[in-house]
Amino acid sequence: MFVYNTPMYASIVNKPRPTIIVDVSQCGSGMHESLRQAGIREVQVADLEAGHYVIAGGMAVMHMTMDSFRAAIADATLFDVVPQMARAYSRAFVIIEGDSLLGGADPVDAAETAAISWLAVLSGVHVLRTKGRDSTVRMLAEMARHAQTFLGHSAPTREAGSHPERSMTEFILQGFPSIGPRASKALLDQFGSLAGVFAAPMDDLMTVSGLCKEQATSIRSLLTCTGISGEGR
Repeated sequence: MFVYNTPMYASIVNKPRPTIIVDVSQCGSGMHESLRQAGIREVQVADLEAGHYVIAGGMAVMHMTMDSFRAAIADATLFDVVPQMARAYSRAFVIIEGDSLLGGADPVDAAETAAISWLAVLSGVHVLRTKGRDSTVRMLAEMARHAQTFLGHSAPTREAGSHPERSMTEFILQGFPSIGPRASKALLDQFGSLAGVFAAPMDDLMTVSGLCKEQATSIRSLLTCTGISGEGR
């Protein structure tokens, strides 16, 4: 088994610096900064169709602590959200972070073992284990490096293919690094048009339901830098 013997975020000078896309649900978790410190060149925020992280095109990761994993087994949500991720991406991974399965009450261990077997055998999902937050961050960073450096994948935010049901304005908004289908719809619902979105100051963007600070900042920063908007708010 490979063990990291170096301190957290040790030398990254000679390592490639990939991009990771983080779901909006992880805003406020501190993972954005941790991933940057681990050598990720760019951390984008988007409302992903499924999963918590996109590490390369067609490759998504769901991250669960042992407590959230047990809760998802108990309320059966595990058996909905994981297949959804497996359908949405060509390769899906689940990282389970925390204590070993061993050492708990027998019924709990049996349920956890059966759930992990179901994930791997019946859902076709790769199950990875990490000891804690730091090792989870390292795992995500290394997975992104391997996928983007050795497999040559990138981490796109727009869904591939043609979507005739999607309006052109929504598609344009999804060209922003942090905006996905749900965010683009919410922005147009609130501001009515692309012009309205582009003219909206930061304070107004922050009032959009489901839009986090990182997404609002991304919109304003890009518009200001590119000159699409005449005012820097």
